[in-house]
Amino acid sequence: MSAADLQASAEDFTALLNNVIDSAVGTTEQFRIEISRSGEQAIIQFAQGDGGDSSGLPLIRTCDRSDRPALFLRAKFTVEVDGENSYLRV
Repeated sequence: MSAADLQASAEDFTALLNNVIDSAVGTTEQFRIEISRSGEQAIIQFAQGDGGDSSGLPLIRTCDRSDRPALFLRAKFTVEVDGENSYLRV
């Protein structure tokens, strides 16, 4: 699996994550991909806001105050090609 294959597989995984989060929470926040300098790994995580807030994605229920979410989701996935160069390993 080449660096281009890693990028394509990471994009597929990221699209799946974004679809799940959007379906469950209905947010415009999205996971983003950053390929390592070596091209052997990719980091998938929520992009930090303009202010650099690392609290995570606010999960707001209809009964929560939107300015004070009760729960935040922080997720960071490191993905790479498996030992046989066939699959994406998380």
